[in-house]
Amino acid sequence: MMSDTKEERTAGGLLPRRRDLPVRPAGRDLLVREPEDGRVHFLNASAALIWECCDGETTLATCVQRLRSAFPIPAETDLDEDIRAAVADLSARGLLERGEGFSGA
Repeated sequence: MMSDTKEERTAGGLLPRRRDLPVRPAGRDLLVREPEDGRVHFLNASAALIWECCDGETTLATCVQRLRSAFPIPAETDLDEDIRAAVADLSARGLLERGEGFSGA
């Protein structure tokens, strides 16, 4: 199992999303706008669910459970890496707060 990074989690939960970004639902998807430059980010349903998990408190394991509840994902599928990649992408786009490391899983 790969260890989590500061882009993924802080204080036991996934790194929190920026609260200053306007968000508009589009069905199960989300549109997230950056007020600084007007850029709009489209998050599909699974990315939107991961975005919602990024609250600084929800753990990787809980986010995995939420994805499994929301989508027909085979039980043998390991979602940890997919969630890590999505969180890294959200962070790279500047949609998450910056933070330091974390403890626990």
